[in-house]
Amino acid sequence: MQPHPDQSPATPSYGAASPAPAPAAIQPWGCLLCLDGGLNRVLQVSANLAEVLGVAVEEALARSPAQLLGARRVDRLRAALAADGGVPDMLRRRRDGRPVRFQLRAYASDGCVVVEIEPLAANRRDLRLAGTGQWLGRLARAESEEALLELLSGGVRALTGHERVMVQRLEPDGAATVLAEALAPGVAGATGQRLPPGQVPPGAASCHPGNPLHCIPDLFAPPVALVPPQGPGGAAPPDLSPGVLRAPSPEHRRHLRELGVGAILSLPLQDGGAPWGLVTCHGSRPLPLSPGCRDAALALAGMASQRLFLLRARAEAAVPRPARDRRPRAELAHVDALTHSWNRYRIELELDRELSAAERYGRPCALLLFDLDHLKTLNDAHGEAAGDRLLCILAATVAGNLRPTDHLGRWDGGAFAVVAGNTSRGGALGLAERLRTAVAALRLDGLGPVTISIGVAERIPGDSAKSLVARAGRALRRAKAGGRNRAVADALGSVTGG
Repeated sequence: MQPHPDQSPATPSYGAASPAPAPAAIQPWGCLLCLDGGLNRVLQVSANLAEVLGVAVEEALARSPAQLLGARRVDRLRAALAADGGVPDMLRRRRDGRPVRFQLRAYASDGCVVVEIEPLAANRRDLRLAGTGQWLGRLARAESEEALLELLSGGVRALTGHERVMVQRLEPDGAATVLAEALAPGVAGATGQRLPPGQVPPGAASCHPGNPLHCIPDLFAPPVALVPPQGPGGAAPPDLSPGVLRAPSPEHRRHLRELGVGAILSLPLQDGGAPWGLVTCHGSRPLPLSPGCRDAALALAGMASQRLFLLRARAEAAVPRPARDRRPRAELAHVDALTHSWNRYRIELELDRELSAAERYGRPCALLLFDLDHLKTLNDAHGEAAGDRLLCILAATVAGNLRPTDHLGRWDGGAFAVVAGNTSRGGALGLAERLRTAVAALRLDGLGPVTISIGVAERIPGDSAKSLVARAGRALRRAKAGGRNRAVADALGSVTGG
């Protein structure tokens, strides 16, 4: 029986990770293609393909990925996968005489490539997203941990519409504590409650690096199986845990429904790169979320994580010696005071370290230099405060789209650097395109379009930090000269975007 909207969980739960993964099943709000590693064959599809995409299962299994998605789109997915990250792509099809848009996201798993396909509402703009920039700015200015977490819970609830949004801190003993929450009218509060270790699902403190959020918009919807159930030759189906569409396990679904939960969204919080807590959103009824809304909520969590790190470093630095050691002050010296990303000194140290590792182990690495387009014009028109706010939002947006092997630092003014470890030239271009696309999707009240230009350079034998920076800088100047809002690689001259 579906719970009443005023029914709230008796005991707050993480819900961030299923105790056991559901075998080869997805949630029904999207569909899925499983392709071979070369993106040449369709191996499996979700049973709801005809309902979502309008293509019969038998027809899809008999066709090639290029025939289903288009050859150029498959090439773009291949380039995104080379960057070890999924750049969302768009697909347009006609259903019942009407154009329908879909978002595509691909990830590699167990030697296969999984493509998730989500329908997007036609001609609808999620008005809740209009306030994302304001919430990011407020988080960036929070002056206490308590105020930061209250803002975070309120901002996420304003974006998603869940009835309960909790910020939970992971404790050393495996327990969790509710530190802040935003609630719908009539929902009982739980701030201060401690969830014992036995009630925290195993793995709640971790998330897949390719997909940090966990979203179940409808716990009452039955899972959708893959067809055929096994891969070629009876092989096990791929691991779907990196995906957004992955279905919860029956145990996890049953546990949440017993708590009166009908929809859930979980977002990670980190302090200096280490797991610190979660933002957990509960609704008593199903609550569909657009990809843009999910990404905006994740950006708020990323900004809050950065601000939390700085506030904690400041608090430690304010404790008189000898009551503290010297490490927090050293950490603070590596943080840019405005954007809370690494400063130039710290990112240069990371570049030197990565170049040494690349030389020692014979692995690739790359440097991305990017600059906010038209920053001076924006400062002249709206004031430096608006420019500073935009730089903070830019840093949080980029940080939320990086991989665990990438490192962001403010280079100078409106320029930033990303050191991309174990990344080839093609992978770095794919990463650059992901960052460019994420920034171009920002919509900030009164500021107009926001874009960046990116220069990309891969390390070559004999490169020093100085020579690599010089080549990335030349590529950045070419990107700006070519019209801005694009990524350009060094001497070989590849261009994306624009």
